[in-house]
Amino acid sequence: MAEISEALTERMLNRLGFGARPALDLTGLTALYDAWCRKVPFDNVRKRIHVAARNPAQLPGDSPHDLIEGFLEHGVGGTCWSLHGGLTAFFAACGFDARRAIGTMMVAPNLPPNHGSAVVMLDGRRFWSMDASNTACPSSCKWARL
Repeated sequence: MAEISEALTERMLNRLGFGARPALDLTGLTALYDAWCRKVPFDNVRKRIHVAARNPAQLPGDSPHDLIEGFLEHGVGGTCWSLHGGLTAFFAACGFDARRAIGTMMVAPNLPPNHGSAVVMLDGRRFWSMDASNTACPSSCKWARL
């Protein structure tokens, strides 16, 4: 998994309103996830500019570092793949056992995975699934125990 620097982690914590790292429990996880959902947008602004310019380079936000820097510098987020790459790396940098996840958004025969998400393990046995792509509705930004 891609990592982000200590300095970038601290800048992001500060931007999300944390004076210190949250506790590595469900309360801390919920607070961190809630802050991410309320402040980091699900958008395709940088991706759209990149594609419209016919830029053949890697898509913006493709690395967790670039996604978080884009948010800190310009207030933009990303789509599901980049958004959850950044979120997973950030949660891991905060000390959580965070992992990327993939799934599908539609039911159809032979449909490959087409959606990025993340899971966090607490207490070495409980996985908590989340999807920050649905930030338009803050009430949906709750952890679901798997």
